[in-house]
Amino acid sequence: MAGTFTMTTTSWLTRAAVLLLLTAFNSGVTAITAAESDKLKAETLPSCQACKQLIESFMKGMERTARFKFDGGDADWEERKQRKYSESEVRLTEVQEGLCKDVVRGQTQCHQLAADKEEQFEQWWFHLQAEKPNLFDWFCINTTKVCCPNNTFGPNCDPCPGGIDNSCHGNGKCRGSGTRIGLGECRCNKGYSGTACNECSSGFYVTSKPDDGKLVCLACHKSCKGGCKDGTQDTCEDCWVGWHKHPQLGCQDVDECFTTESVCSKNEFCANTEGSYRCIECHQSCASCNGDGPDECVDCNEGYTRHENLCIDSATWWRSMQTFWGRYLTYFGLSLATCIILKKSTMIAGIVGLAVGTYIGVSEYMVAHSDSSPGVRFIPLPNA
Repeated sequence: MAGTFTMTTTSWLTRAAVLLLLTAFNSGVTAITAAESDKLKAETLPSCQACKQLIESFMKGMERTARFKFDGGDADWEERKQRKYSESEVRLTEVQEGLCKDVVRGQTQCHQLAADKEEQFEQWWFHLQAEKPNLFDWFCINTTKVCCPNNTFGPNCDPCPGGIDNSCHGNGKCRGSGTRIGLGECRCNKGYSGTACNECSSGFYVTSKPDDGKLVCLACHKSCKGGCKDGTQDTCEDCWVGWHKHPQLGCQDVDECFTTESVCSKNEFCANTEGSYRCIECHQSCASCNGDGPDECVDCNEGYTRHENLCIDSATWWRSMQTFWGRYLTYFGLSLATCIILKKSTMIAGIVGLAVGTYIGVSEYMVAHSDSSPGVRFIPLPNA
């Protein structure tokens, strides 16, 4: 009984300890998560981004309250004597109460901006909704002047290179587009260059422009160094290392394995690739080689013996020789025994001879048609 009580107490204490550890761990994780959340809320975003965030939160509030109506009292009287709910101060208050609650980064800044610009929101809500339905344009671009229309930048909202309708010619992004602090420089996509991304970079060529007039640049052949006229290798201005310039055919691959000696180490062989080459390790049986496999060895590795065109394991070779001679000596012994028996009994000798012949025939057939053991291959003697 006492033993049972002790075990129960120990089990309870163990569970309690585990529970305390889990509680402490969860509390620590919660504390870290809360600290990270507070840090995100306290971040200060660029003015235009903060304004966009506030307007997005405001519009979500309008969506949330779109189907609301006056509660309690005489709703019909409210609708007749006051504004409709959709334009009422009650709805504006409900929207403002939810402002910035959905914001993760810069929530504190969002609340401050909403408080500072409360009068402007009321002005738009009661007097300008119908005339200025785009709240972002009215508030962020024209009233607070912290943002610009798309594809414009800077204090005066100047057009990006290429123009408002064709910013960076559609081949890049305008830095700071839509903000009052942007530089308006085009960051061109790969293959394009120029202040407005209206030129092809080195290593690219101009293709025929489509109907909309947009510039299209495609990559030159990989052998081309500098410019080219099309995607083939015969119009390259110059060639990269690993290629040579042919008067008629353009850039042609240099076979380093053929033109250069000893580009690889002794236990490797050279494999040519376009514009370069690879060094591949020889087969384990080769000390040096001209290609892959034991039949491409120039010299055999230590522990291997050359037989005809192959480098084979020396131990395998000797086992094959022993098997070969042992088999034929067995055949010789059986044949000799048959001859001795022949002198005493022709009938018995005939039976024994037939058995020996059958044994030899079956044995040779099995040797010729059976798979060798892994790593062991029968090597016949030359001309055997």
